[in-house]
Amino acid sequence: MVNDALELYSREDVLKTLMHLATLKPDIDVLKACEELATKIYWEKKDLAGVVAISLFGLSLGWRSAESLNDNKEKAPILSITKAIAYNLASFTWPGWDEDGIQIGPTDLVLGLSAAKINLHLAHRLAKGPLPLSRAHWMLGAQYLAHEEYALADTEFALSANSAIEAKEEAEVLLAEGFQALARLLGKLDPDGVAQEHFQGVKEKLSPLENAHGFIEQLDTAWRIFASKPLATDV
Repeated sequence: MVNDALELYSREDVLKTLMHLATLKPDIDVLKACEELATKIYWEKKDLAGVVAISLFGLSLGWRSAESLNDNKEKAPILSITKAIAYNLASFTWPGWDEDGIQIGPTDLVLGLSAAKINLHLAHRLAKGPLPLSRAHWMLGAQYLAHEEYALADTEFALSANSAIEAKEEAEVLLAEGFQALARLLGKLDPDGVAQEHFQGVKEKLSPLENAHGFIEQLDTAWRIFASKPLATDV
């Protein structure tokens, strides 16, 4: 199903693809196809408009399909995929990745913030556990950061760190703390003047951890994108 839809997208356009998906029985397989198709279009085609269109179709389909059911056990797998679509949409519309070939506009940012809120709501509703909850809070914090809502970002990153502590994921605790320091720096929420030192300290603590190099790059890229200036220690 995904390959057929991707071929149609490549041969025609995203509207024809959506029209095709709308003719199919609205079940969990179509929902999975939406998740996979949006991801493929993002990475292979670099077409954010197409990603948004497919994702919004999937979110609407998932929500309506789940709410049409009375059994929560039947709702759960549908809402889980809907949650994944929401998380991906929030991530794909976040400028902090600085992804080559992706141009993020104001409307994309608005949709990304809404998608991050949906993802967090579903993480709670589905009782996904501390690690998915940590990542959901982080994603919402990242979106608030892009919207220059620094106090809200600060709060979400703190909640992300707390959930990561509960999950015993040291690297993700540090990542959240690093972004919290970044939010405080950008929002001038640092009356004691320790946020920059904390930001650098997080990177030092991440450095020896296995598979944490990407988190350091993530912090540095976010600083470059949102602050548009080097840290004093990097000059």
